Amino acid sequence: MTRPDSLFVVVTLAVLVAAAMAAAVLLWNRVRGTRPLRTLQRVGLLLLCQLLAVATAATAINHVNQFFTSWSDLRGALGPADAVGAAQSPVEHGTPEPTATPSGTAAALPEGFTRSADGFVRGHLTGTASGVEGDVVVALPPGWDPSRHPRYRVILGLAGYPGNPVDAIIGLHLASEVAARMQAGTLPPTIVVAATTNVGGKNWDCADVAGGPQVATWLTRDVRELMVREFDADPAARWTAVGLSSGGYCAARLLLTEPTRFGTAISMSGSDAPDAPALSARPADRTAADLRTLAAHGTNPPVDLLLTATAQDGTTVKDAQALKAAAGTGVSVDVQVLNKGGHNWSVWGEMAAPAFDWLTAHQPH
Repeated sequence: MTRPDSLFVVVTLAVLVAAAMAAAVLLWNRVRGTRPLRTLQRVGLLLLCQLLAVATAATAINHVNQFFTSWSDLRGALGPADAVGAAQSPVEHGTPEPTATPSGTAAALPEGFTRSADGFVRGHLTGTASGVEGDVVVALPPGWDPSRHPRYRVILGLAGYPGNPVDAIIGLHLASEVAARMQAGTLPPTIVVAATTNVGGKNWDCADVAGGPQVATWLTRDVRELMVREFDADPAARWTAVGLSSGGYCAARLLLTEPTRFGTAISMSGSDAPDAPALSARPADRTAADLRTLAAHGTNPPVDLLLTATAQDGTTVKDAQALKAAAGTGVSVDVQVLNKGGHNWSVWGEMAAPAFDWLTAHQPH
């Protein structure tokens, strides 16, 4: 069967658009009936042309980005939403939201933070080191105690672009996956946090940009210091970064450029090359920010990186294999590949469980 991301589907719909437009021109003055009925028929012709044009645009976008590579993939991930939107936000586009992980404690929350209806703790922060202003979303483990010893480990969730901080926590089932493994004893008590990365509505690939926002400093200093100061995160422990799509690039980038702060990372459907215009406008900048370049330098201390991809999702498998081959001293790279699936929340949700199984054996030290 023809795949929804095939060029054949795009061409077929484009032909149908042309045919619908020609039919509208030919039939415009040939409609029959009363005046209201003739008006209704003409409106129907216009709507048909519009609907086919929108469908053609959507399939063209899907052809380029490969959000959905099979009809079952499309049915499972879309629901009532559109193709592009379903790849952007699991909250707004029908992905089932896993049960949040409430604190289960009467411990007071830090000033400026409140617990929302979904069980997450939310606040707004202006970073003193970075100057970045953004949202912070925290999933606390059951029984969270701000005076606990030993202190909590931290997993940083990174959404793609466009996207919101909570997208990664919900779409990758971070809270529920972590809670299940804490209960099983395969993960230590862990807090999940996500923060704004698309500052000003733009993609910065989690980097400190000359003349632009200092997103890396925001994540590695401001958000980290908040978690240590207010949520009892272990100040000596290295974090785990988990991201999807451009957030996957971010997770790997933070690991390779900040190995003293991050010990492990999971990149789901990420690319090796940066997407942010600030990092890719010039060939030299693009090469310098390429994950293969960063990985080839090696790290000290050593780090562990998991790359997940699907055989049907563009060049993600090729990029994962190339990054593994480029890894220098201290950089350990593993690759997990699904045979089917595009670039969407349904696929990333499927990747989550085996990725966290990997994490239980590669916890940062």
